[in-house]
Amino acid sequence: MLNYTGFIKRYYKVRGLTMPDTKEALDFAITEWAEARELLFAEDGKRVRNHEQEPYSDKRFAEELGDVILMAIVAGMTRGLDPLQAMVNKLDRKMTEAVNAKLLKEAHAKNTHGLNFTDTAPDSIIVVDEEDMEHRCRKCGGREVIVRPGSWQCEACD
Repeated sequence: MLNYTGFIKRYYKVRGLTMPDTKEALDFAITEWAEARELLFAEDGKRVRNHEQEPYSDKRFAEELGDVILMAIVAGMTRGLDPLQAMVNKLDRKMTEAVNAKLLKEAHAKNTHGLNFTDTAPDSIIVVDEEDMEHRCRKCGGREVIVRPGSWQCEACD
């Protein structure tokens, strides 16, 4: 897990709070989401609540969204999981899949073989200076990048 987990644990300790379990953290995430939603009701003024309503502010809205994220992270922490890293991995995988699909479609449309398939990784595509598909290796900065789910690295670094 990333360093923020230690900060969250320290927060609970300093405040004298008990870390919620997975289900409690998800329940708290829902209540925090509702608080963020209530602020949006206050912002548009279309709903009248039967209790004193806090006025909308960007600062308060951001704090409530932060509370939702905090509870999602805590839910993951209780299971030894890192939801933020999982999100980054999933977005990276989906971007890679989208790039692969676009490049394959373009190659078939042009009926050319400008894309090189490697013997070592048959599910990979080497991208060389595609118009809007230029990528650099995340480790060495090289231009030839193997594009496959979960990896934006050149052959040498992969």
